[in-house]
This record gives sequence, C-alpha cells and structure tokens, in this order.
Amino acid sequence: PSIRRAGAWLAARDERLMPPWPALAQAFDVFSCVEAPGQIAGAFLASAESDAQFCERWKLAGRVASGGLMLEALGEAAARAAAQLARRPALAERLIALAQHENGFRPSQAAAFSGRARAIALQLAETLLLPWQDSSPPEALKRKILQFLLDHYGDARVKTALWEKLQPQALRVMRRWLTEATIEGFFSLAAAAGRDAPEQLRQRRRFWLSYLGRIEDALVVGGSEAIARLGLSHLAHGRLVGAKPDHAALVLTIGGLTIVELSHSSREHLWLPGNELAPRIRHRGNEFYLPAGLSTGADFSSAFNRDEEDDWQGR
Repeated sequence: PSIRRAGAWLAARDERLMPPWPALAQAFDVFSCVEAPGQIAGAFLASAESDAQFCERWKLAGRVASGGLMLEALGEAAARAAAQLARRPALAERLIALAQHENGFRPSQAAAFSGRARAIALQLAETLLLPWQDSSPPEALKRKILQFLLDHYGDARVKTALWEKLQPQALRVMRRWLTEATIEGFFSLAAAAGRDAPEQLRQRRRFWLSYLGRIEDALVVGGSEAIARLGLSHLAHGRLVGAKPDHAALVLTIGGLTIVELSHSSREHLWLPGNELAPRIRHRGNEFYLPAGLSTGADFSSAFNRDEEDDWQGR
C-alpha cells in the first residue's frame, strides 16, 4: 500500500521530475507497481535491442536493474512468453538475457532465493521447459537453456530442493535433457579418444539415444582431462581415479539393468537386476569410481561369445 501511495503521488507530478522519470512514466506508467512490470516486459520482448541496450536507453540499469521492479518485469516476461515459446523459440533467448543482465541473475540480485524472488525463478524455469514436453527446441537453443539452468539452478539430479518445487512435467523435461547431455558428452569424449572407428561410435550413440525415454538415469565418469572437456559446466559427473586423465565411462540404468560404456574400449558391460556388484550412480561431485568397479562381476557384454558376422547392435 505504501508503494502504491508513493507511486500515485509521483505519477501526479511526473512532469516536474528530472529525467528519465517523465519519459519512463509516459512509456511504461513506471510509478504503477501494477502496470509498469507488464509494460516493460512487453516492450523488451518486442524490441530487437539487447538487454544492455534496452536497459541503457530507458535508464533501467545500475541499481534499478537489480531491484524489485525489473524482477517483476522478468516475471511478467516469463508469463507472456510461456504461451508463445513453442512457436517463437527465440523468446527463450530474450528471457535468458533479461534474467542474467550484467552477468548476474535477477532473482538472486533482488532478494535471497526465497519469497517472491524464488517464485519468479520457478516461473522462469517452467516457462523455458514446459513447451518442450512433446518436442524439442533447436539444438543450439536447447543447449543454451540447459546451460542457463545448470548455472543458476544446478543439476536437478543433485540440487533437488528448488527443482522439486517445479511442476513435475517441467522436471521431467529437464531430467530428459540432462540424460541426453550426459550421453552426448560421453560420446564426444569417446570420439576425442580415437579408440574406436567414428562410424561405430555414431552407431552406439544413436542406439542409446533411441532409448532416451526408457533410460532411468545416466552418469558420465571421467578423469580430470575428460571432465574438463565435457562442454557443459555444472553437469553432474563422477571422478574416475586410477586411470589416464582422458579416460571416461558412461553408466546407464534401464529397467533395473546397469550398463557401462567405456571411452577406450568398444566393450560395454551389463549387470542384471539384483547383482550387488553393479556400479551405483551417484551424482555428487565428491564421488569417485575405480576402473575395476566398472567391469567387475558383469553378467553380459556384447563381446562375450562374439560372432564376427554379428553387428554390434544385434549383439
């Protein structure tokens, strides 16, 4: 109520104020805490300017940029973009730019990650994820959204407190993207290792990605050099010790089965449900794996009883 009262008093005297307030009052009804956020959000989404250009032109930078007004504008922008994002994927980039103006993150700048700031942060994540339940955005945009969410919300398989407050559908999309990114990351490491023929690696990659809807969990494990080359920062991974720094492994679980792919060997290993020797997927960064633990006690490998005339997928 006090903000509304002060805003009404200023609005009645906007022509007597110093710039930029008269222009802001005319363009965005800036002294109205009800109207201003939506008008700023609409103008930003419709503009071709960068976030920096827009904020500088309207003098919405500096302390104003990190305050409650622009936080509310971000919430309004997310609400307006939600219904259009599937048709206009580029709006996702606009939202991301507005959210991390001046290399910050508006919800954490405006307040502690609680209350109104947290509500808007959750709304923003849902807007970026919910349109893609039955389709996928362009690959470059998906990677940008994924990196943004990893940077500011953390890996949903590790930092669960905030993620569990999202709508379940949004969380499912994020977990699917994380699984896909984990598989893609591993095979990029395997390709860099040069151990297997490129076509064979492409077949193996396509094979596992075709099971994306059934894979329950995935983890890339690697030495220091491999993890540094993974590509996505803050993606959960395990540390591989007792192996060369560029070695990596992919651990998958599907229907109770545990499967391990190795970057420096074309032999995968599989453990049946109930096999206590199967490696466990642990997403915490301080977890480490030994090479022996990624093969000991396996129930099956396509290299067992190999017939040279069989193709890899058939085995």
